[in-house]
Order: sequence, then structure tokens, then C-alpha cells
Amino acid sequence: MGKRDSRIPPDLQRLCRRLEKHRNSKGKGHRLPSGIWRSAAELAREHGVSLVARVLSLDYYTLKERAVVAGGNRGESVSAAFVELRPSSSNRDDSGVTIDLHSESGDRMTMRLPMLDGLDAVELVQAFWRSS
Repeated sequence: MGKRDSRIPPDLQRLCRRLEKHRNSKGKGHRLPSGIWRSAAELAREHGVSLVARVLSLDYYTLKERAVVAGGNRGESVSAAFVELRPSSSNRDDSGVTIDLHSESGDRMTMRLPMLDGLDAVELVQAFWRSS
């Protein structure tokens, strides 16, 4: 871990010690247990993939992929800052729905769709967040 231990979150320090112990007992060339990968992916979602990969000496892209799979979202932890839901009116004209998405990076997507099944909307929104 080195000189900058005070800047490394305590939960990441604990996992680092656990990983060092595993590496010392197994040697090089052995796969990491799924529990260590799972913990690393959770910490990457919380503290960022770059920091966790660097501290644990893990491959950035492998960790990022595992973090996305573990969270069902992006590699870097992001939460919505604003969500607007408009109630349907009693004299609705069945013209469809409009969905506006805005990411922190500035990406924007507006969808105006005819009648939409709720699951279709979820899939479209998830695809947008994965690509942002």
C-alpha cells in the first residue's frame, strides 16, 4: 500500500491486506476467489475503478466489467440527481410518452415514443446509461 495509506479508504485497505495474504499463500498464476472479485467490484462502484485497480494491482478493464455486472449499472458509481415523473391526465390523448435523459457527462437523449410497455422503457434507459 505504501506511503499514502491515509488516503486509501479503510475498507479498501482491508481488502488489500486480504488480497496480499491470498497472493502470498497461493503464489502467482492462481485465480482470485470470487469473493475477492465481488468485494473489489463493490468497492470500485463506491470509490472508483481507477483507485481500486491501482491499490489492489488488478486489471482496470476486468475490474470495470465486474463492477458493471455487480451493480447492473456503470463502472463508476453514479446516481440520478433529478428525476421528473408527470402523472397521466384523465383526458389523455394516447399520443405516447416522452422520456428525457441527461447524464453527468452532458449526454442527453429525448425519446418520444408511441404507447410504450414499461419494460421497453427500462431497457432503453439502461442502454443509455451503459453507453454514457
